Amino acid sequence: MGTTLILFVTTFWGLLKVRRPWYETRLERLSPPPPTAEMVAGDKTFDLFSRSLTKPLLLVLLIGLTASYATGIPVGMFLAGMAAAMLWQSRWLAAEEKQLGGRVVCLHTPVRVAADDPNGTAYRQSRFWIVRETS
Repeated sequence: MGTTLILFVTTFWGLLKVRRPWYETRLERLSPPPPTAEMVAGDKTFDLFSRSLTKPLLLVLLIGLTASYATGIPVGMFLAGMAAAMLWQSRWLAAEEKQLGGRVVCLHTPVRVAADDPNGTAYRQSRFWIVRETS
């Protein structure tokens, strides 16, 4: 049980420790998007990203917990820790948007960027933009 808990906590905390400063640095440099940027409507972004990621993350969390409980092998807690950290991170980012009073958007980047991709640097260093909806 102790190993399982340690594996979960270190994975969860480690992922947050690595990603949180990266997000915070990008949030400090918020600016309005350039006029040439093609924006996705706010009501479409949940369907595009959050909904498509929430189900797999919850599934990974469930599989990790089930594997750890059923087999006694703590490796499942590694998966559970990773999924829980990503879900927690998305909750934190949503809270930041609420505090900033707008929607945080960024350049849509592929999951994997090839080393010879001419846009690779832009993908890795893409800025966050703040979009304030006017009513």
